[in-house]
This record gives sequence, C-alpha cells and structure tokens, in this order.
Amino acid sequence: MRQRRDDDQGEHDRRGLQHDREHPGQGMQHGEARSLRGAQQKRAVTQADIATVRQLLGLARQRRSAGLANDIDVSRAAAQVTTEQAGLPLLDRQIAADINQLGQLI
Repeated sequence: MRQRRDDDQGEHDRRGLQHDREHPGQGMQHGEARSLRGAQQKRAVTQADIATVRQLLGLARQRRSAGLANDIDVSRAAAQVTTEQAGLPLLDRQIAADINQLGQLI
C-alpha cells in the first residue's frame, strides 16, 4: 500500500513539473495564492481566538464582581485580549502584500 502511494505521489510530482514547464509563471501564482489563503486562514483563527479571550475577560470580570477573582485575574485576561489583537496588523499587511503580488502577476 505504501509503495502505491509513493508511486502515485511520484506521478503527481512529474505531472506538476510538466505543467510548470508548459505554463511558466503559473507556479508563482499558485504559491502566492497559497500564501494568501494561509494568511487569511491565520487571520480567521486569530479572530476566533480574540472572541474567545474576550469571553474569558467577561467571565473574569463577572467572577471579580462575585468576589471569586481579583483584579490581577482581570488584568491578565485583558492583556491576553491585547496580545491576540496585536497579531492582526501583521496578518493584514501580509494579506495586502499577497494580494498586491498576485495583482502584479496577472
């Protein structure tokens, strides 16, 4: 079974090389598109993480109001929100750069 998968992968690689020779420049477009999709996926995950840590911040505040947590717990949760949000500008720049590079290739 493993030998067959290796043979299939080898055939796939050979076809890919043949396509690259017949269509120069498209490989670069595919690479840029993958980079763009990856950055967009990372941004979506980061947005979901931000929503989660915001919920945790709300819970920390509720616990503090109920006397079950202190200001340090709330501060830590708030810092986590800030840390997660700090990654968005870098991802946005990466997405913009990838879109720009794709536009130049087309």
